[in-house]
Amino acid sequence: MGRVPPGPGPARTSTMLVLNIPVMRRLLMVVAVGSALLAACASDSGTSGPTSPTASESSSSESPSPAAPSPSESPLPPLPPAVESVMHGGTYFGVYLAVGEAGDPALTAAVEQANALGYQAFPGDIACDQGAAEALGVADNLMAVAIYFEQVEQANDLIPWLHQPPLGVVRVQTYCAD
Repeated sequence: MGRVPPGPGPARTSTMLVLNIPVMRRLLMVVAVGSALLAACASDSGTSGPTSPTASESSSSESPSPAAPSPSESPLPPLPPAVESVMHGGTYFGVYLAVGEAGDPALTAAVEQANALGYQAFPGDIACDQGAAEALGVADNLMAVAIYFEQVEQANDLIPWLHQPPLGVVRVQTYCAD
């Protein structure tokens, strides 16, 4: 009564070991790479002044930034290049960091966050971004802080760098850029 029939003892154990071998290999690789990095840092500690990055360092997927992740977090995608100057009638993907009335502290905080990441941003009339107010579900008489990108993938690559999720990523046509 209530007895569970015995399972396939040794065969089950060997199957579990086979499934764990790739995990063990990855773990060993991580340990080996970590050890190599520590050894490189220890041997490099005697140098003074800044050094130029090597080819492998400059191709790294991490960008230097005050918001860079700690080693325990997963690496962030590189910061994508934003559109430097939007054109009147141009179509872009805007990452909307804040929307509010003029003078709203949320707008100021959004500008500061964008600047800290290396982007130039300022509050602008959301009505100048055709499609933004509707997509975000806000009135078109408000101000917005957005960072614009050529491609949606670039806009999405910015999101992990933000302190909080954006209000949205919206494909807009920009006006008032005369």
